[in-house]
Amino acid sequence: MRETLINNFLRISRIPRESGHEQKIADFFVNIAKENNLYYFKDENNNVLIKKKCNINSKPIALQAHLDMC
Repeated sequence: MRETLINNFLRISRIPRESGHEQKIADFFVNIAKENNLYYFKDENNNVLIKKKCNINSKPIALQAHLDMC
């Protein structure tokens, strides 16, 4: 698990994503959603929403983060 986390961090770190230029990082997360058959929505400002269906017995959670990095 730790190795997967580090590898994903390194993949994300290689993508340029300064404020106002988030298309590449937004596309990266859209591709992750597609690869995992998840619902996604990306708007004209490169905001990305990804949803995963949950188990009927589980409580919903939400995570929010900025895609840009100065």
